[in-house]
Amino acid sequence: MKKKISIVPVVFALFAAVLVLSGCARFEAANTADFGEKAAIYLKNEASMDDVLAQMKENNILNDLGSFEALAEGSNLSSNIHPGKYIIKQGMNNHDIIHLLKSGKQEVVRIVVNKLRTKNHIAKHLAKKVATDSATFIQLFADSNFLKPYGINTNEVQSIILPLTYDVYYNTEPKEIFDKMFKAYKRFWNDERKAKAKKLKLSLTEVITIASIVDEETNKKDEMANVASVYLNRIRKGMKLQADPTARFAYGDFSIKRVLNKHIRYDSPWNTYKVEGIPPGPICTPKPESIDAVLENKQTDYIFFCAKEDFSGYHNFAKNGAEHEANAQKFRKAMDERGIRR
Repeated sequence: MKKKISIVPVVFALFAAVLVLSGCARFEAANTADFGEKAAIYLKNEASMDDVLAQMKENNILNDLGSFEALAEGSNLSSNIHPGKYIIKQGMNNHDIIHLLKSGKQEVVRIVVNKLRTKNHIAKHLAKKVATDSATFIQLFADSNFLKPYGINTNEVQSIILPLTYDVYYNTEPKEIFDKMFKAYKRFWNDERKAKAKKLKLSLTEVITIASIVDEETNKKDEMANVASVYLNRIRKGMKLQADPTARFAYGDFSIKRVLNKHIRYDSPWNTYKVEGIPPGPICTPKPESIDAVLENKQTDYIFFCAKEDFSGYHNFAKNGAEHEANAQKFRKAMDERGIRR
């Protein structure tokens, strides 16, 4: 008599194998959502597994968050998370992503500095790019002991931050970021530029402060030297600079289009309508072209300038008060016609 063979164990074994294979497939298959070519997550120091999952969910990076979480727990990711910016590329699976986060192979963060007017603006701009919050940067910019090694005081922070591109890591410490900016500043101030500043009998910060006013006055590179010459001539003659941008900076309102009596009367060491000489620090982070325009020391007889009435962004320059008043009248009339009151 033939012995009967039960097919139940065989079926169960096959079923178990299917489950294992399907489970493996779930973990091994690409698990990226349709976010385009790549997406980024940013992990601060002491980032937790919850932080990782929250960013994955918030940025819609994964198709199956559950499978990622299960494998991450089994891989002990929570104890091996490295801070930084990480790029998740299309087609990566759970293993790829976990390995990346455990490896610490973070991407470079590019800080592009354009014109930034105040220390608060600088702090907020940096905080958008790195793990340090703006409050920490603001605190450092007000810390004389922190700034002392860089040879500046709390009024001069903008003087060493050139509008350039700085590559750092997301978790780079603030001092390292400032060190990188200071190195770029030192490279810019070569012997030739230092000699030009010395010939003008101005400190580097004074040159940058004048350049910051020039930078706020015009975006036209071909007239920067003329604008700079006006302020240098005023300094030589012992005249007040009477620069509109300093009144805006002092007043704290950069939307002002028309500087009025209330602005020029505002009491501040930065308001050059009120005080004599050069302000105690820059009113923005000036472009290298603006700094070089000051150092060029273009020889002119101009002591006044006024925006052209065609609103082209260029200026009419004048050697005396009568010429300037005529130019100013034309510009005031143009502003009135356009209804510009502030």
